[in-house]
Amino acid sequence: MKKQPRRDGTRRERTPLRPLPDTFLNRWPILAMLLRGVIIDFVLESLCRHSVVKALSFVVTAPHMFLYNVLIIAMTYSFSLLATRRLFVEIVVTVVWLGLGIADFILLFFRTTPLSFIDLTLIPSVKSIAYHYLSIAAMVFIVIGVVGLITLIVIGLLRTNRYAIRFSHAICMPVCALMVFLTTVFFSRAGILPQHYDNLISAYAENGFAYCFARTLLDQGISQPDDYGEKSVEEIVEEISAGGGKKTGIRPNIILVQLESFFDPAHLNGLELEENPVPIFAHLRENYPSGRLTVPVFGGGTVNTEFEILTGMSIRDFGAGEYPYHTVLLDRPCESICYNLKEEGYSAHAIHNNTAVFYNRYKVYANLGFDTFTSMEYMNGLELNPTGWAKDNVLTGYILTALASTDTPDVVMAVSVQPHGSYPDDELPDPTPIDTGTVPGDVPGNAFAYYVSQIKETDAFVGELVEALSQFSEPTIAVFYGDHLPNFAITDDMLDTGSIFANEYVIWSNFDVDVPDRDLNAWQLSAYVMDIAGFDNGMITRLHQHFSESSNYEDALKMLEYDMLYGDQSVYKGELPYRPTDIRMGLREIRITGARCGEKLLSVYGENFTKSSSVCLNGASCYTEFVSPTELLAVAGAREGDQITVQQVSEGISVSQTEPLTVDETHMAKQ
Repeated sequence: MKKQPRRDGTRRERTPLRPLPDTFLNRWPILAMLLRGVIIDFVLESLCRHSVVKALSFVVTAPHMFLYNVLIIAMTYSFSLLATRRLFVEIVVTVVWLGLGIADFILLFFRTTPLSFIDLTLIPSVKSIAYHYLSIAAMVFIVIGVVGLITLIVIGLLRTNRYAIRFSHAICMPVCALMVFLTTVFFSRAGILPQHYDNLISAYAENGFAYCFARTLLDQGISQPDDYGEKSVEEIVEEISAGGGKKTGIRPNIILVQLESFFDPAHLNGLELEENPVPIFAHLRENYPSGRLTVPVFGGGTVNTEFEILTGMSIRDFGAGEYPYHTVLLDRPCESICYNLKEEGYSAHAIHNNTAVFYNRYKVYANLGFDTFTSMEYMNGLELNPTGWAKDNVLTGYILTALASTDTPDVVMAVSVQPHGSYPDDELPDPTPIDTGTVPGDVPGNAFAYYVSQIKETDAFVGELVEALSQFSEPTIAVFYGDHLPNFAITDDMLDTGSIFANEYVIWSNFDVDVPDRDLNAWQLSAYVMDIAGFDNGMITRLHQHFSESSNYEDALKMLEYDMLYGDQSVYKGELPYRPTDIRMGLREIRITGARCGEKLLSVYGENFTKSSSVCLNGASCYTEFVSPTELLAVAGAREGDQITVQQVSEGISVSQTEPLTVDETHMAKQ
């Protein structure tokens, strides 16, 4: 019998293997796994549907999908049959499934899209916005719950008995896996499991939590088209390149303004407002090119609409619930409107009045061709709304600064944030300027009234920007569009558009643009704007401009997407032409011009400091107080030869740093 060393150097006996008790479930292990699967799956469906009755309805109306989910869960339990500490593995599997179900249960109080695997990868980013949704008490409760679960697992590891593994039990795991595989193949070929999920909300409701979550785990990237090959790609390239080569003498600035959770409430059937909360957008819609914009997300997932706009690629072709900003774009440049217009001498700027680290934008934007990225960490004059989001009016000045910062035409992506959820329903933080009356469906009245007050201010920002651009001497196109509908219990039948994925866009310009209104997918918008501006740079752009009437238009789009991001880059003759940009954080350089060093306090002088600036002494961060854009005060004592830098910090992550200042005698305060 093996012995293990104790801390005092003696050895202790390892828990002996026991014979497996001769119980009914131990004699029929597959049945035991299936029974556990039934119980856990029913609990999961009850949690994820916020209703036991709806879970029962799923069992009755879709028994095949319920049993398929049971089989998936049973397979995860079957791993316990390969372990000597069987009960411990069963505890871990139970904790994992119930933890996911509880997480989805909580998440669906704040958004409409169910939990997917990609959400787990977003945890470092989500923690930065948790305070917008959760009270301190709720966050403490969650932490206690997590600690409790970990404690339960540790106790299970230390206290559970060890049983001998039977060969007849061990083969149950591959049998369960084979059953899941064969059922998946059969359901896929029978059309029960669709190839694409355009709507994750409906997918989870129709197919069950266990399957859909597992699919978001395993289904990443773009699957290789059946007929993929160099010849197929070359045929597409040849066809879309014919008649290309547009050029224009105008070369306008192009500004893409993505409006967070923005839509015209008039599209809600039965809603009567005493006044229009978005009169500026409505005026632009009536007097400039506009149309319906089909976006890929509802109630959240802003960055996937942004991805489609910038790249012309369709999120539908990626894995279920995938965010390319958290997968392929982290380490691979991608064709985009920025790279395409840089071929014409443009400079590219990104502006966002939220944190730089959210959705990895501070990393991904370099792979999309941006030259600068100005996040809230590089902004002064920020105002916060009652729920803590930055107000959108700050964007106007930074957009104008971006346009004036170069001698070249510019492409600007400005992403707003003010109307972001959650929306308080208990008591309105401020008097709302518009009486929303009775709101249809299950949309809470106070929360909707607060939302309307926020989009009214965002609409005012649109008006301010248009007014400022009207005085701008350079030809300019500004595109305004909503990224998704707000996170309310809105359904297709509540909207006059008939779809929760339908939003709107409008194209304003300070010169005459004569094009008809046109309904578009989000992935077609940038190519359409480039067409108006007289450009067809980029293979994806040419596909949208010259191939949209083809019967295999979307198949060709997927072919190019796969080739560019995962294939052989045959579209580029085998060599990706794009390289990550040396992106500069902030439009204005942050730099140190001087310092005054005392024994315990350090004053740092410079330019363009913000409340996110942090003084570092010899690489170590110091407690810093923001005094003004030209002065920071740090709790630190510096000596001659020490080095002072200033970092811009986004949720604890340094996203840029100044050139160091070496302390000399001129910086020392007289004692």
